[in-house]
Amino acid sequence: MEHNGAGASAHNQERLAEGLKEAIDTAEETLRATLGEISKDTVEIKDRLVEALRAAKEAYALLAENVAASAKATDRAIRENPYPAVAVALGVGLVVGVMAKRK
Repeated sequence: MEHNGAGASAHNQERLAEGLKEAIDTAEETLRATLGEISKDTVEIKDRLVEALRAAKEAYALLAENVAASAKATDRAIRENPYPAVAVALGVGLVVGVMAKRK
């Protein structure tokens, strides 16, 4: 259960990481499928795609690290300060409830 904004942020980072991984996998699959069809004119494009995939993999690895670190930090903060975490969750719930009622 997420108790504060840091948990929501970690969840968003996880979703972003998953989307990035899917994009990398799709690009690699497409690249492998078209390798035999590449003409001499498209070799430069292929090289750029390979470089972009390498950079995307590095970004994914960093993002995955950050997600794990954020989740651990959130868990630690909630365990060390359970009452303030509950108060924050209650406050956020109250604000969301008031905003939802206004619409």
